[in-house]
Order: sequence, then structure tokens, then C-alpha cells
Amino acid sequence: MVIAIFGGAFDPVHRDHLRMAQAALDFGYCEQVWMLPSPDRWDKHPRTSAALRLQMLSVAMVSQSNHIIPCDFELKMGEYRGSYFLLQALVLHYPQHEFRLLIGADTVPFIPEWRDATTFNGSNHNGEQLLQEFSLIVYPRIDCVQPSVHDFIDKKYRQLFNFCDAHERLLVEPGVDASHLLRSRLWNDPEASKELPAGVWELIQAERLYTNT
Repeated sequence: MVIAIFGGAFDPVHRDHLRMAQAALDFGYCEQVWMLPSPDRWDKHPRTSAALRLQMLSVAMVSQSNHIIPCDFELKMGEYRGSYFLLQALVLHYPQHEFRLLIGADTVPFIPEWRDATTFNGSNHNGEQLLQEFSLIVYPRIDCVQPSVHDFIDKKYRQLFNFCDAHERLLVEPGVDASHLLRSRLWNDPEASKELPAGVWELIQAERLYTNT
């Protein structure tokens, strides 16, 4: 089975996350999408616990296709080491599947600089290895150019799955944390909760999450 790995803090999960996952399925780029909340990491500290972020994903999946699945695999790995080590571990654990990485277009130029996240500002880069060993599914984002299939071929990277230029793009500008913007509005803007999947706002209210954002 071809599985798209979609990692992130999901703090909280919102409709754009689900739109990306569903589009990967609709275009036939994968047969399942596994959404993996990340553990704490040196460059990003989620506002809520891993257990609650996983619970929000589980609630969001109730109204979605059963081909989009919340997954705690990375959380169980312990120390955060980044996407390359995650994908390697998945291949070892599930050798019967093919894994592809689902990301936004704004992320692609930075992949060659990715490294083992256990070393702060280390030089042990592994982004090129990831590109050579794993295919990418790249979702379009406003003000971002989609990566070139020909460029991937020239560099001997694995296959690139691009959405067509006419496909609806993520509207948040590159470099902007959409979840942070959403957190800052949730308790003050009645329209903000509409950007959450069904049931997630009710969980946030019950747990009193993001009240100090």
C-alpha cells in the first residue's frame, strides 16, 4: 500500500490540514494518509500535550474518510530526530508499504538543509538522502512555485507528485504559522472555530486549551 506521511504539530489540527490529506487521496498519489503529531523538539514547542493533539486528530477523523488515519508512531519513537529518521523507521517497521512525504510547497527548498534533529545546528544533514530515497507529494501554497519534476530527475531524487497549478492553494503566506494564527483567534472570534474540523472546537472548549495564547 502507498501511504502518505503527513507530520506536524497539529496544534490544533485545522481544515487546511485535512484538505491537504484528502487532496493527496483524490489525486491518487496515495492510498492512505497517516497524520503524525510530532513530539516536542528544539525548534518547536507545542502548546498542548501530545496526548491532546493526538486526541484532536482522532476527533477530526470521525467525519473524514477512513483512509486518513491519526498515528502515534513518531510519538512512540521518543526523541525527535526529524523526517528522514521517521521515514526510515516506518520502512523498517512496515516493509510491506511504500511511504511518501506529504508537505507544502514552501517547505521543499529547505529540505536539503534538514539534519538529525538531536544535534542543535549540527552539520549532519540528511535532507538530500531523504530526497533520494523517498518520494514527495507537494501541495501548492500561495506565493510559492511548485518544485520542478525535471529538476528532481536531474538531481536523481525520487519521484515528485505535484498538484496541478489550478488546484486550490493554501492561502496562508509562506513562513506564517496557520495554527498559531488560529489559536490567537479561537476564544475571541466566533468565526475562527469554523476553521476547525467537526468536534475539535468542542474538545478545545472542554479542556480549556489555548486560553492564554
